[in-house]
Order: sequence, then C-alpha cells, then structure tokens
Amino acid sequence: MSTAAQSSPNGVLDFETVFNQSADLVLILDPGFKIVAQNAAHAAATLSTERALVGKNLFEAFPENPDHSGAEGLAPAARLAAQGAENARSRYTAAVPL
Repeated sequence: MSTAAQSSPNGVLDFETVFNQSADLVLILDPGFKIVAQNAAHAAATLSTERALVGKNLFEAFPENPDHSGAEGLAPAARLAAQGAENARSRYTAAVPL
C-alpha cells in the first residue's frame, strides 16, 4: 500500500484512497444490487465509466452471459441477501463488450 493510502493526518485509514488505488476490480453495491461506486481498475477492465454505471442495478449494467455454463446467475446472491447475509457473493459472469 502506498504511503498516501495508509492514513490521513489524524492517523485514520483513508478508505476512499485505498478503494480508488486498488488494482482489484471493485464495485460497491447497496442491498438492492444498485451500483453505488466503481473504482478505476473496474472501469478500465470493463471499459465503462462511473457516470454510466452509478445508480444502475448490477444486473442491468452487466447482464448475465447465457453462453457461460459455469455462471450461477442472480439467484444465489439474491437468496443470501434476502436472508440478511453480509458480503455474500456468487459466481456471476457477465458479457462485457470489448
């Protein structure tokens, strides 16, 4: 982690900087799967912009790829979210145009 991302002057970790500088592809979603934020790595990998994605439902922005047999789709994630599970993820493969 870079020195700039480690902490603010008051010693508190600056999560926004970590989010923005992360090499991992990250979307922040609300409980209804609405996209709240996108980091630069995700934008670059999906050839999208935060402006185009924020406010959209995840599955509207990235429809499931019906040609990918390994994808579980929305059902497992929706089921876990309805049960109140936190940080629940399932394998989801979307068709991202290149």
